[in-house]
Amino acid sequence: MLSYSAMRFGIAIGALMFSMLFTGGTYAVQKSPNTSLVNADTRSESTHIMVDNNLVTAVIRDEKVQDIVSLLGEKSGVEVKIFREIEGKITVNLKKTPIEEAFQQLLNNTADYVLIYSGATGADQAIKHYPRLSKILVFPKNDSGANQNGSTAISAASGTATSSVSNRSAAGGDITNPLNDPDPEVRIATIEAFGELKDERAVSYLTNALKDENEDVRESAVDSLAAIGNSAAVESIMGALDDDAPEIRETAVDALAAIGDKRAIKRLEGLLNDPDEDVRESVMLALKRLKQK
Repeated sequence: MLSYSAMRFGIAIGALMFSMLFTGGTYAVQKSPNTSLVNADTRSESTHIMVDNNLVTAVIRDEKVQDIVSLLGEKSGVEVKIFREIEGKITVNLKKTPIEEAFQQLLNNTADYVLIYSGATGADQAIKHYPRLSKILVFPKNDSGANQNGSTAISAASGTATSSVSNRSAAGGDITNPLNDPDPEVRIATIEAFGELKDERAVSYLTNALKDENEDVRESAVDSLAAIGNSAAVESIMGALDDDAPEIRETAVDALAAIGDKRAIKRLEGLLNDPDEDVRESVMLALKRLKQK
């Protein structure tokens, strides 16, 4: 898991708007290799984008959506990760449009997405535009019909956690939708976002992800639970000690050792005879570490 600052993210999965406040630290992420950046050779002369003070002014004429989303990311300093190619072209005028609204207009009806915002710390808290959009994950569009033309947003800022919910249409939406996406990369990215928020309310979603058929998804769920590290997360991680995959059991053992909750000692002692040698070695090291605390 990466370290991170207070953040917020939005998932476009229907017509439900869901907002929460969280706390955390900063992190960075590599751009997806699928992200194509626009250059002068692929962009018409009539198209231009200007970003000033997190406000976007743009004239876009019949350009590929993926190219424009990537270009806006480059010009605004927002990191863009695209999981699969975005199809379609767009023509739009934007005038002093907030950066997140600009991305939403570009991606409307073409993709689901997560918006992640960096929170301010120290002297930066006096800066007007914190928290600011720092990263966007773009997922394949969910074509189920019920979860289209809207967004679910989780916002982050330093301070006390609060939440509010408002339905924008009768269609509704499901915050766990990306966790059920057929693409495991989408499920993993969503799980990592929950872990990066370090918010205890994500534990139930992450616990369900421990049942995922994909081992990488389950491993990511263990890591995100470890990042949260509260009592409920520890209970869920101990449940992962029964996973059929030795790699997941080993990851769970290491997570429990890192958290340092001594309630795990008895449970770990039951794995001293695990059939996998690497798991047994991790258990012995974990028990030594926990008993020394």
